[in-house]
Amino acid sequence: MFEYPLSRICIASSSSGSGKTTLTCGILRALMNRGYRPAAFKCGPDYIDPLFHREAVGAFSSNLDLFFCNEEAIVRLLHENTQAGDIAVLEGVMGFYDGLGGTTTGASTWRLAQATDTPVILVENCAGLSVSVAARIKGLAVFREDSHIHGVVLNRVKEKLYPALKALIEKETGITVLGRLPFLEDCVIESRHLGLVTPEELGDLKEKIGRLARRIEQDLDMDAIIRLAQSAPPLTPAGGGSPGNEEDPSSSPFVNDEGPGVSVNPLEVCCASRIKPPKIALEAIFYLANSVEPKVRSTPVNRDFCGADGAKIHKCNRLLGNTGDLDRGCGISLFHPITGAKTRPRLGIARDRAFCFYYEDSLNLLKKLGAELVFFSPLHDRRLPAGLNGLYLGGGYPELYGAPLADNQVMREDIRKALESGMPCIAECGGFMYLHRTLVDAQGIPYPLAGFFPGSCVKKDHPVRFGYAAYTAKSDNLLCPRGGVIRGHEFHYWDSDNPGDDFIAIKPVWGETWPAAVATAALYAGFPHLYLYSVPSMARRFLERCKTWRTSHE
Repeated sequence: MFEYPLSRICIASSSSGSGKTTLTCGILRALMNRGYRPAAFKCGPDYIDPLFHREAVGAFSSNLDLFFCNEEAIVRLLHENTQAGDIAVLEGVMGFYDGLGGTTTGASTWRLAQATDTPVILVENCAGLSVSVAARIKGLAVFREDSHIHGVVLNRVKEKLYPALKALIEKETGITVLGRLPFLEDCVIESRHLGLVTPEELGDLKEKIGRLARRIEQDLDMDAIIRLAQSAPPLTPAGGGSPGNEEDPSSSPFVNDEGPGVSVNPLEVCCASRIKPPKIALEAIFYLANSVEPKVRSTPVNRDFCGADGAKIHKCNRLLGNTGDLDRGCGISLFHPITGAKTRPRLGIARDRAFCFYYEDSLNLLKKLGAELVFFSPLHDRRLPAGLNGLYLGGGYPELYGAPLADNQVMREDIRKALESGMPCIAECGGFMYLHRTLVDAQGIPYPLAGFFPGSCVKKDHPVRFGYAAYTAKSDNLLCPRGGVIRGHEFHYWDSDNPGDDFIAIKPVWGETWPAAVATAALYAGFPHLYLYSVPSMARRFLERCKTWRTSHE
């Protein structure tokens, strides 16, 4: 088993809105100013925070999500994505212990700190509080035996109160207060319905982060923060072996993840009035979400352990039909590329202000499997790039750019004709919305878009089908075979009157079900965002189809 030394810290909090992203970006810039090469990671499925890490700070950033990957996979991804850096900063999600279903710690920031054995720094919003902050910090620290909490930063605390409050917290909790983050009006980052606005929309963002980093150097003990990061033990991926060097596909943890899975017949559980939960798949999700809390440990452990915990994990795997996904993780040892350099699929990726939500690990996986990624803008480019064999239309904010998207008529027609020709395509959330006949913006103005799907997308007054889900395929399709289970995440205020019904979605813990997405041999289009690393055969099937389409159109 190899050990990989990596300095790292995790920025967490008791709730959303406490200052995690602000502190993370400020620390990243401060580290860069000191000559470090930091890498950033976001716990969970969020797209916008990694955009800030990359665009505003210039640091590499990707996601670490324990709903999509198991602990071994998370550690291996952390290893791979820090090869060019010397320190990692992990940004938490929501409250420290908040996990799947709102009633478990599954996929929470705490679980990520456990899986990666990373020291945690809490950032706590002190506005309107004084002594109660100490109680909150102590509660977080002792709620689980090994919380990994080693430091605290106080946000929005008055300078006059800070010394006394610092002394009180350290006395009552035994946790070091590493400094204060005062309210900086000239560093405020605006928000909108899906969270923070994107970095491209804030022209002075880099200047804001620069000012923030200077204040962090002034008001925080950066030397102590770096020492804490350096105290993290070496990463030790479960299962041993050096990641990324195995050439034999038969040794890959992905080899069997595409199998037919368990005998779940979605056609038998659907009826005209409602969608019934597929019993086996639903039971599997319950097992996944409600696995017992991880044992206290100082390093990640192999999921092939014995006992009640292991029995639940393995039963979940059997029920889901995942022989490689959860048991051994998605890992870093990939299949050989599906084609050589001269024949690799040429994949068009829509990327601009309207379409900017992509998981970097998904794009990296497509490249590793042999794809040539060609980025284009449905907002600004007049035509699709030449010679494409497939399309990937990611999520974003098309609802904010209805007029310019509609005005680019040639691009809309190019994309519609490409899909009509059978060109393989993944279209997630905003990309799915773009394929509709019309998109109605927040002011009620309809705009014509690609027109591949009939119907329209309109705004709702609340998030629609928000959160994680597992999706069971009703028939063979671009991403998986009939009965295959993939995982995704939904977060959108706009909804379609034609959302698709080729998968059955099941929400963890609660078991709520609904029909989801349009899936054919050449197309996946729906509101769920997919993390291709969670079931890497999705990426392989997609690119194999692109290769077949290219051959038939040469």
